[in-house]
Amino acid sequence: MQADVTSVLTQITPTQAGWWPIPQPGLLRLAGRDRLDFLQRQSTNDVKTLAPGCVLTTLLTSPEGRILDALTLFIEEDSLIALTLPARANQTATRLRAQIFFMDKVTVADESDAWVQFDLIGPRAKELLTTLGVRSGPEPGQLIPLSLGGTRGWALAPEPILGDRIRLIIPGPAQDALMGRWRDSGVAPLDEESYERWRIAQGVPGPAELSDRFTPPELGLLSLISMTKGCYTGQEVIARQINYEKIARRLVRLHLERPVAAGTAVLSEEGRKVGEITSATPLPDDGGIALAVLRKPHFQPGTPVSAGGVGGVVMDLFPKR
Repeated sequence: MQADVTSVLTQITPTQAGWWPIPQPGLLRLAGRDRLDFLQRQSTNDVKTLAPGCVLTTLLTSPEGRILDALTLFIEEDSLIALTLPARANQTATRLRAQIFFMDKVTVADESDAWVQFDLIGPRAKELLTTLGVRSGPEPGQLIPLSLGGTRGWALAPEPILGDRIRLIIPGPAQDALMGRWRDSGVAPLDEESYERWRIAQGVPGPAELSDRFTPPELGLLSLISMTKGCYTGQEVIARQINYEKIARRLVRLHLERPVAAGTAVLSEEGRKVGEITSATPLPDDGGIALAVLRKPHFQPGTPVSAGGVGGVVMDLFPKR
């Protein structure tokens, strides 16, 4: 089975624009003079390089180097805003507070309930921001403050490795009016299947991948790891994987002859288990596309595999950007 990557992706890439309300979005506010130093020693990226008007993503990892959360950071006045993965804000806030030393001048507040978040995707996604008076959307790594009838909000574009999208953060009371404007302009919300199809097509790790089952290098997230900053939890394991080429498994995209469910084991041509599908979605032509984490050397593009009795092939490794 051979996969024509361009042909496959043409079937599942939005042609215009769509919006997706993030389920259980998380937003933490870190305040106090030590907020940057504190988060610097807790996470993988060099938080001290973050400048006003910019966005930076960093990962929280366990002592074993496994992913606990992905934080998208930006500066607001005298505080640091951290967007968490869906449904992880409370757990992450509790974890961070437990790491505060008595000399640290930092507080962690969970403000998730006050905000709603949307992902805007598709070639014309930036046009959805015109309803908020934004003439041009943010470029990757950029933050745009919004004024919403006396209240504030933000539009940001994360690093390309996390997908070609715009994240919109607005106060909860403003969401009904905004969604009404989008519907009136003929832009409907995406359903979960459509959003997942886009995410998998982009090769964007979701909650199933960004979990304590995997390390950042296994997902190809090297650009979210600083190799020059000071120590952080999990650094020794992650540095060893990178420096000594100990990355024994990798995130890949699979093209399958038929749809297969997440959690299905991936087998080699010889019938040995070489990994597992982490996210999957059907294609319009009755085939399927999936993200999977496979062991070396089976993650090489073009490698034939099977899952649940369905033939498939490794399309490519991530990241592609």
